[in-house]
Amino acid sequence: MEAITWWDLMDGGWLGAPAGLIRKDLSPKPAYARLMALIKGKWWTSLDLSTDAAGLAKARGFLGTYRVTVETAEGRRSGEFELKKGRNVWQLK
Repeated sequence: MEAITWWDLMDGGWLGAPAGLIRKDLSPKPAYARLMALIKGKWWTSLDLSTDAAGLAKARGFLGTYRVTVETAEGRRSGEFELKKGRNVWQLK
């Protein structure tokens, strides 16, 4: 999945068509609920990992920007990285 294109968020836009994800009274339609379940559920990456003996942790995630927090004996550090097509190895220094 790379993108979603939806022309009208609310019913009644172009030619008055009921093509929106929400009704005119702002109540969500089934398509809205399904998209929300995919985007914030199945397509959302949230993990708790531990490193191996070499200090490595492996995970799979969707393309995008991630915020990482690492806890060590020296303390806690946070940072961000972007997972892009063709680049699948990241190292927090």
